[in-house]
Amino acid sequence: MPRDARSNNVSSRRPGEFDIPQGPKNRRPSPLRTKRWLGMMAQNFLGKEDFELTTKRTYGSILSNLTYVKTFASGILIPKSYILPLDDKQYLLPPTSLVQDAHKAGLQVYVSGFSNDVNIAYNYSSDPVSEYLSFVDNGDFSVGGILSDFPVTASASIVNFLVITKNGASGDYPGCTDLAYKKAIEDGADVIDCLVQMSSDGKPFCSSSIDLTQGTMVIQSPFRNGSAIIPEISSNAGIYTFSLTWPEVQSLTRKFPHLADS
Repeated sequence: MPRDARSNNVSSRRPGEFDIPQGPKNRRPSPLRTKRWLGMMAQNFLGKEDFELTTKRTYGSILSNLTYVKTFASGILIPKSYILPLDDKQYLLPPTSLVQDAHKAGLQVYVSGFSNDVNIAYNYSSDPVSEYLSFVDNGDFSVGGILSDFPVTASASIVNFLVITKNGASGDYPGCTDLAYKKAIEDGADVIDCLVQMSSDGKPFCSSSIDLTQGTMVIQSPFRNGSAIIPEISSNAGIYTFSLTWPEVQSLTRKFPHLADS
């Protein structure tokens, strides 16, 4: 699993079994109990009006004193409505300050209640990815992790993907040209690709195809009679890179005339 996905998802051994203590299981919350846990101890909070049985207090009341929560937990697992509440028409209300307040108290924040198909605010237009990102990439706060019925969607939303070019910025310029690679770099590509071909004099260079008829005007050059059929490569005739020297390859014109000098 990608590193970012591992760090943003709460692990479980079986469905419904998580390394997060809850309610009656912690009859006397104590910092000593955290030593039994290999990782961080997070207190699971249910609905604001639900009662925590050992304290006879509502979860909302307990959460109003984050300094107290910090005495027995390193983090909190809370329903998403604690952070981004909804109105009675299922639209988002302004976010609360709970994440920022918890971070000030030294608590990590994890969010539950996510699903791909139900209980999504209309603001997200039924797009669960947008909902996940609103909790981890909204410019104001970011939670430490997400507990979801669909962890694959959550991971795919959060993980940092690499932008890998295809022959440089080949949608803007002819592929494998200096202009295409320069544009890809300017656009912020993470990885610049190069399909390496060889000239007859042993010069490696980038070209989208071993057949020069695919990306150049070689058929209108003095080398047009060099066409050959090589069954191991293609059943069609082609003019191949290894048939021309590097200076001869450099003399060819790209198929877009205005980029002939690239």
